[in-house]
This record gives sequence, C-alpha cells and structure tokens, in this order.
Amino acid sequence: MKFSFISILIILLIASCSESEEQKFPIPGSILFLGHAYHSDELVDQRIERMDLSQYENIWLGGDICAQSSRKEETLDYIDGLFDVGKEGNHWALGNHDVTTKRYDWIKERTKRPDFYSEYNDGMTVMVLNANWYEPECEKLEEQYTMFENVCDTIQKSSHLVLLSHHIIWSDIEGMPSMWEKANANKPFWESKCGTPETSRFQDILYDQLVEVQKRGVQVVFISGDYGQKDKFFEEQTDDGVWFLASGIDRHNRHFSDSLKSIVKDKVLHLQHNSEERSLSWEFLDLDSLSEVSVKR
Repeated sequence: MKFSFISILIILLIASCSESEEQKFPIPGSILFLGHAYHSDELVDQRIERMDLSQYENIWLGGDICAQSSRKEETLDYIDGLFDVGKEGNHWALGNHDVTTKRYDWIKERTKRPDFYSEYNDGMTVMVLNANWYEPECEKLEEQYTMFENVCDTIQKSSHLVLLSHHIIWSDIEGMPSMWEKANANKPFWESKCGTPETSRFQDILYDQLVEVQKRGVQVVFISGDYGQKDKFFEEQTDDGVWFLASGIDRHNRHFSDSLKSIVKDKVLHLQHNSEERSLSWEFLDLDSLSEVSVKR
C-alpha cells in the first residue's frame, strides 16, 4: 500500500497530537490529602490501594492510616511503599491509630523527619503538628509550641502557611460551626503546652498567631484528617481570612443510617499548588470515582 506525502503528514500530526494530549505524571503541584484511611490494622482502604498515586506530585497524610500503623514494622514498610513517606514534600501528620505503640523511632526511620516539624518547599511552608502529646509530656509539648511560635514570628517569603494535624483542635474559634456532630473526635480541649487551659488551647493561644501571619500577607490553611465518619468534608474561612479544612474517609459510613450508607460518598481532598502564581486551590473529590478511573486506566 502506498501513502502520499499528505497522508503520511496527517498520520504524523495525529500521532503527535495524541502524544501531547496524554497526561504526564506526576502532575506538577498536584497534592492528595488522605485522612482516616484505614481498612484494617495493617491495610488502608482498598479503594486507595487501587488508585494510581503516581499522578500526584505529593501525598499528605492526615493520620490514622492503618488501624495499627506502627504495631509491626512490616505495616510501616507497607505504608511507605504506598505513599513514599520520606519523599521531600510528602507529609504525615500522625493520628492516634498511628502511634498506639509509641514507636516513633520506627516511623522516623521511614519519614526521615521528627513527629512534628516545619518544612519550606517551592514557595510554601508546611507545618506538621502532633496533637497526640499530652501532659505530662511537657518537654515535647514545649518543643512543639516553640516551633509553632518561631514559624509564625519569622515566616516572610512563603505564599502560604499550611498546617497539618490529625485531630481537629481548632473548632472553638469564635464564629466557627460546632464540630461535635461533624468531626470523628472533636478536640478543642487539647492543650498545646503544659499550664492552665486558658493559656494553652488552640483558640486561646495559637489562633491569634496565625491571624498575625495572615495579616502579613501569607495565606493560612489548616487541614485536619480525623474526619469522615459523621460528615464527609469540611471547608470554612474565618472572618480573619484563615481557612480550615477537614477530610477523611470511612467506607462503612459508621454514623449514617442504613438508608444513607450507599448514598453518602467518601471524598478525598485534592490540592493544586502553583509556585509561580503563588496560588493554592483545592477540591473534594469522590473516592469511588477516582478508584474506578485508576483501575480502568
């Protein structure tokens, strides 16, 4: 069969267009946030296992990844294999199910980071908090509080300050809706350092510092992962301009009536960061759909 020059040119153009239209992974600036992700003591939700996680440049974990994440080193290896928790720009805010055994040393071997820290990457600062520390662990609490204070006092060049935690410690801010019927375990009573509650709770001592950061032109976004059993996502901006987001999954829809369990869908949080435009946008996406698309790809 003979092809004319024009025919060959058309074939080459079609092939070139098809190749350019094919999505290249990972998508720059694409971030997936997952909270309350467990299926069992040693496994994450199977829908997450089926997803093509390579499409995301970074994975942020909001805690309770497995029901017993650190009871066995093999489980931590499994989590690391899925999410590459030591990769630069990936983060893990530890949940209570992640640290039941207190094997922080095992977790640190995989994440290559302490259990709370701040990290500047590509124009954005991410601060990871560990709200599993309580009195009498005053030294740890003081160290974490000092980190928080130092970041808030010195941050300048970042377009955003993103805080990650498992527990929802921020729900008693004036003007915010009640989280008692929304969050898996609402914890406004958590104390950021040892002392009297009125001088250590988030709404009394931490929030005002974030407002000052916001006033300096750095957008503050606080994301928590202890969510999904009662409500599927949360998004609220305070009058001061600070954003609070919550996202987590629970395939059993534990607190929903039987008539709603097949209707109310789990959602995950997808963020898109553009360092050149100094922007961070987000949307809550249906996990079932994402899982199905990945299987078909």
